[in-house]
Amino acid sequence: MTAHRQLFLTLFFLYGTSPALGAQVLLNNGDRLSGAILRGDGTTLTVATDAMGSVVIPWSAVRQIVSDQPLYVVTAEHGSLKGPVTIEGTDLVVATVGGPVRVSLASAPVLRSVAEEGNFERAQHPGLLEGITGGFSGGYTLVRGNSQATTLSLGFNVVRSTPSDRTSLYYASLYAADRTGTTANDERGGIRYDRNIAGRVFSFVSADFEHNAPQLLDLRQVYTVGLGSHIIHQDMTRLDLLGGVNYTREAYLPTPTNNLAGVTLGEDFALRIRHGAALTEQLLVYPNLTQSGQYRATFDLGLVTKVKGWLNWQAAVSDRYVSNPPPATMQNDFAFTTGLNVTFSR
Repeated sequence: MTAHRQLFLTLFFLYGTSPALGAQVLLNNGDRLSGAILRGDGTTLTVATDAMGSVVIPWSAVRQIVSDQPLYVVTAEHGSLKGPVTIEGTDLVVATVGGPVRVSLASAPVLRSVAEEGNFERAQHPGLLEGITGGFSGGYTLVRGNSQATTLSLGFNVVRSTPSDRTSLYYASLYAADRTGTTANDERGGIRYDRNIAGRVFSFVSADFEHNAPQLLDLRQVYTVGLGSHIIHQDMTRLDLLGGVNYTREAYLPTPTNNLAGVTLGEDFALRIRHGAALTEQLLVYPNLTQSGQYRATFDLGLVTKVKGWLNWQAAVSDRYVSNPPPATMQNDFAFTTGLNVTFSR
């Protein structure tokens, strides 16, 4: 029996007494699912059904697949194929325009619907304004009467990720005042660009800026170039290790401006938790090569918890340490802020 005839008889058997439903999946236990195949990765198969929504099935539980709608099938041997599919023994048969092509199920072929393939292609080559996520945060406290205090915190972060690179932009500010005057006036911001090189290794360049009036810091500029490694790179968890060299220019008042060469070492961690919560953490250490034995360190920890829709609650901890601050100022600056956060994505 030819492959064409086998495919025809299988389609006729499954569809001869019922209208076409996109695809039918017959399981080893005799159950049958009707719907549309969304995707398969060689381990699981996802089927969109009217009654149960999206159903994820282990490939090992699938006996037969028949689709009357074309699917994209990606294999190492044949590249990308397109056409209706069915299972014959240990092979997946794709009815391409040029004729049936047999693909071994043992090769773990990837399946995508036409819509999923479009999403995949867009993800591989996103437009300039695609793949962007971020959020704006703010908090405000006003006390008047026997006590008098004002606190304002603002911030935003924007990240654009593609399969080959990642760009992140951030800004944060904290202002506080009481009867004695301004007690906090800190602003910081920066940008970092990562580019994947090979495997888990990536290169990066970054520029960071900081102003801290109580510490007499008018402006610190840090420009870094280096390499990193994706120690963990999953949908829900990311851990990067970073290392590079930097040029730092810092202007304290009223002391002269310092031009310094240094090293940048650190780690960058992000974790998405259930129910829309996300945790981020970063630790960076800057040993000073120009002034031997001196260094700076920065630590940031943030938690965002979804309240409803795009509205979130945010809490953040930041710590800045300088081993040789100006006279009459402290080495360490610690801040805890909390407030509302508005997220967006494109």
